[in-house]
Amino acid sequence: MSIFKVNKIVLSCLLVFPLLVHGQMMDKSEKLDSMTVSERFSVRTNSVDWLLLVPNVSVEFDLGKYNWNRYSIGVGFRSNWQTHHTFKPAQVYNINEVHVEFRQYWHTRKIIRDTLAVTAVMPAKNIFSRLLSTNRDTLKHPNTTYYRGIYASYSKYSFLLGSTGHQGTGLTAGFTYGIIKPLYQFQNGNSLDLDIGISAGICVAKNDKYRHDRESDCYPVLEHKGWHVVPFPVLSEARIAFVYRFGSFPVTRKYRWRYEVDQEYRDRVDEKLKKKTEKVVKKKDMEGLRQEFDRLYNLYYPGVEKKVRERKGGAQ
Repeated sequence: MSIFKVNKIVLSCLLVFPLLVHGQMMDKSEKLDSMTVSERFSVRTNSVDWLLLVPNVSVEFDLGKYNWNRYSIGVGFRSNWQTHHTFKPAQVYNINEVHVEFRQYWHTRKIIRDTLAVTAVMPAKNIFSRLLSTNRDTLKHPNTTYYRGIYASYSKYSFLLGSTGHQGTGLTAGFTYGIIKPLYQFQNGNSLDLDIGISAGICVAKNDKYRHDRESDCYPVLEHKGWHVVPFPVLSEARIAFVYRFGSFPVTRKYRWRYEVDQEYRDRVDEKLKKKTEKVVKKKDMEGLRQEFDRLYNLYYPGVEKKVRERKGGAQ
């Protein structure tokens, strides 16, 4: 066996130590990007509904415990029904609703184009590609979080905003889309965000058509209609909402791309390993490393140098 193979084996043994240290650091840092159950909850309320005098609240829960999870499920309630009036009002806006929503979040990524050929095959920009794509040429709003999803709701309503009104029950299912902007982070780690978005879909309803009779102070029914599909998309919710998040994971640390989280993770571990290596060098502990090299060399290959000299003498 040549001296080069011996050096290769010994060098491999010496490399085991930093790899073990690296692995121990990874184990100790494993929980850095994991969230507790409370940190996966958030509470939201829509200011648009409050302007319409409709109290509302929604609770959302992240489906994964790591900050690269990008899916959540939420449930919300809003209610404003039969408020007290001395006389029957000419305008009515009453609603009781519960809705369930499933969301997918993402942050935009910057496109890296290496050649002109790649640029040539990129699709033309349009409003739909910007709404649905995660790629951007430039990151103008790096702190903005986007979301899309589906929802379903059950509601009882009574609306009278003109000469005639509608009162009944509705089942709605459709799509939701919006953005979230961070507003403020409190000293305890909790944070406040702004949620701007819309939810619209197809509604199946049954209702009564009625009007306001001022003289009799009542609402006579004009027409009854059974279950039917509303012939136009229904705007279920226009959101300018405030979101309160618990724990030390604001929205800028949530819903991230896995490879970005892993890269930052590796950078942290490499930085710790670098500092540990610098401490070893500063202590000038090279003599102990040399002794370990000699011990392994003398233990496993006591006759290597002699054989190498013999081979060199025979070659002459």
